[in-house]
Amino acid sequence: MINTSPSVLVHKNLKACCIFVYLLIFLILFSVLFFINPDKVYCDSDDALYDDEIDIVAESAVIVNYETGNILWEKNSSKLMYPASTTKMLSSIVAIEYIEENIGNFDEITGISKNASGRNHSAFKFRTGDKINLMDLLKAALISSHNNAPVALAEYVSGNEEDFVKLMNIKAKEIGAENSFFQNTNGLDDDLSDHKSTAADLAIIASYCMKNKLFREIVNTREDTIKINDKETEITNTNKLLDYDYIKGIKTGNTISAGSCIVIYSKKENLKLITVILNSSSQHERDKDALKLLDWAYDNLKYVKIIDSEQVAVTVDIGEQTMLSA
Repeated sequence: MINTSPSVLVHKNLKACCIFVYLLIFLILFSVLFFINPDKVYCDSDDALYDDEIDIVAESAVIVNYETGNILWEKNSSKLMYPASTTKMLSSIVAIEYIEENIGNFDEITGISKNASGRNHSAFKFRTGDKINLMDLLKAALISSHNNAPVALAEYVSGNEEDFVKLMNIKAKEIGAENSFFQNTNGLDDDLSDHKSTAADLAIIASYCMKNKLFREIVNTREDTIKINDKETEITNTNKLLDYDYIKGIKTGNTISAGSCIVIYSKKENLKLITVILNSSSQHERDKDALKLLDWAYDNLKYVKIIDSEQVAVTVDIGEQTMLSA
């Protein structure tokens, strides 16, 4: 005869409740650790992510996890700064998206206006009436940092630079670069005191740009050839850090007001980073700052597999049924 006294039933119910509570606590902890932020980068040392021991010359800098957007290290990353030619990231992506959506052909030829002609602190001149295709304008802007190339792209897309800059500011706000305001397409800031961004915002812009295949390919090009009036001109990337295999872009910048700036995309051991350096004292110190931050990041940060979704994490015996959780 089976004993079904109330005391036995209570004991069994209490045991089941305890098992349920333990399982619920486990699932809550599991969710907090993994479901809320599954791509967390963990530091394999006791150092804090915000490591004041990293001494850099630059006034402002940030390291961001490309895949999650998390800030891993920063120095004055929310301070408004002159972005110099890193501005061309935004002007180029706005032009690329417009051409991809409305033209579909980067080989289309456009003419250089009087407004987009001249040297303008660039390595070579555009002359009024020069003919060049859209792809070569993008290459000139992003590889050799030609200052009139984004002006010509703006005029092609919007008819004039002013209306195109409005599209740039709309795009910046749309992707989350809330603290930035751009007044031109190339970052020359002699007479534009309000043309400013932040290291954090430039990281957001860079991350957005690098999701575009064409943009990625151009900024990772060391040397190329463009044609102006069917005459070939060789161009070289201003980003000398492309000599490091793990660095894949993106853009340099330099003006008197902005100092030496650079935005870098890098990938090593499955860790992808966006690093921004603003207002370093020289190009040499800028690159030194960037490499110092990248060395710190790749020496101290890595992805750690804490749990394997293919393996059973815990087995809970609840009587007639066994529950597996992974």
